Amino acid sequence: MSITSDEIPGEMRRYFEILQDPLSLTILSCLMKEHGTISTLAQMVNRSKSEIKEHLNTFVTMGLVIRWPVVMPSEGTLTWFYSTPPSLIQTILGECDSIGKNTSIVSAELATIADHTAKQMKEYLKRSQSSLVILGGAGDGMVFELAYQSLSVGREDQEGMAGVESKRDIIIPGSYRGVTRISKPHAVITRVFPDWYIEDCNSSGGTYLNNEMLKPFTRYHIHNQDIIVLGSGPKAARIRAFIGEDQFCQVSDLKHLPIHSMGRA
Repeated sequence: MSITSDEIPGEMRRYFEILQDPLSLTILSCLMKEHGTISTLAQMVNRSKSEIKEHLNTFVTMGLVIRWPVVMPSEGTLTWFYSTPPSLIQTILGECDSIGKNTSIVSAELATIADHTAKQMKEYLKRSQSSLVILGGAGDGMVFELAYQSLSVGREDQEGMAGVESKRDIIIPGSYRGVTRISKPHAVITRVFPDWYIEDCNSSGGTYLNNEMLKPFTRYHIHNQDIIVLGSGPKAARIRAFIGEDQFCQVSDLKHLPIHSMGRA
């Protein structure tokens, strides 16, 4: 039986409201780039510490953010650091997609809200985060965050996944047979701040950047809106690159702090 409009849980409504709130998205955007404290986040987004703390507490409760205590050597005080879980955007989009497809057990309103949230998240991601989006085929619309310094790219391989970082690498669905398996891999994407580069790993079908075939083991600069094609023929994967403007959190000295973690809470 479908859930009616009045039966949508308040917590779920709040979850989607957060994901459509500009300030919430800005804070999450900062934390997806690197961890932060209430004070550093308040400076980054030009808001009060109390407002940032309120948002962070809500994020932690809903599983959008994790936190852990750190002792600052220079001060000898305990400070809470915050970060987002791995692949947060992919997780959120997956949840929205799952709700939107199960209209037999959820209300039409909830399905519409989930669909709208997914679209808004994708648009925000295009503007502020660097990501890759599959164009066409079974994985059409899949979004992969460029959230790590180096990421392997390849087709899913159930037999050879040992050593593959499934939560961070870009694993293309198995239906794209023109793409070399991730265990090889097909290509590697690397960040040399602030730019992103792609390198073909001598794949069987080749890698193309805006119709130019890449020389193996040579880095090529990726620009916003570039088209990357992995493999050739009808089973190739066509991907658009969205290179964010890094409009938030451009400057942070957090990674240079001599911190001693007490472990995640």
